[in-house]
Amino acid sequence: MVLLDELFAWDGETAICKMLIRHDMPFVVDSKVAAEVSLEYMAQAIGCAAGMKERERGRKLQIGLILGTREFKVPPESLSVGDQLEIGARRILGSDQLASFECWIDRKKKRIAEATINVYGAEDLEQIEEQQ
Repeated sequence: MVLLDELFAWDGETAICKMLIRHDMPFVVDSKVAAEVSLEYMAQAIGCAAGMKERERGRKLQIGLILGTREFKVPPESLSVGDQLEIGARRILGSDQLASFECWIDRKKKRIAEATINVYGAEDLEQIEEQQ
């Protein structure tokens, strides 16, 4: 399920993605999206950042899993159909498999959500299952 519309910018460290919330999108109920869904939008921006880094290295894209989040701040109100969002993700520490990303969402050039998200990456699901 891809929710973001485009990878707008990539500078080798930070991915900036854009999306427009539309009526036909997952999580839209009565023209609104619960603010907590912003975590998924940020996770998809992480996927863009990690994917671009792997592509630059000439390596296969990995499967990514959210392990947890810290400092998750979301707007008190829901998001709405018609909102144009800019979602950013920047790796702040970690390795190829375990990493932390600083993430944010801006609406009309105003920061409305932010989080530090910890992720795990693997080449395939079997690798994940083997480590359990």
